[in-house]
Amino acid sequence: MTIKVKTRKQAWDIADRLFPTDYERNADSSGRAGYPIFETTSTDEEHTGFHISDLNTSLELNMGGETIKINIESEEADENREIRNCFNKLLEKVKDERRSVEIKERQKYNYYSDRTNYNWNWSEEDDKAY
Repeated sequence: MTIKVKTRKQAWDIADRLFPTDYERNADSSGRAGYPIFETTSTDEEHTGFHISDLNTSLELNMGGETIKINIESEEADENREIRNCFNKLLEKVKDERRSVEIKERQKYNYYSDRTNYNWNWSEEDDKAY
């Protein structure tokens, strides 16, 4: 089951309602996984292995054989996407400018190397281009 929300607070509110027990952060599991993991505080065998994984852009509630994913589709993600798009456009512009300069430099090199090798088959338009 997947649920979509706008903020982290909404995600945790839903997790609080759906998760059947209290939970606390497990430092060992979190360290091994690389993201925060909150395990059940219940000693009841029925709830063994129940935990919540905080994946930053979503919460994953693992309750025995059932997994519920709460996706956080925040405005921050939209802003980051827009920044990334602007950066990519700027990068493309820089690459295009660089290609243009490289082509011009190559043309200059060819022009001067032809002139120094006494290759005078250039038209008047070619001379004006440089």
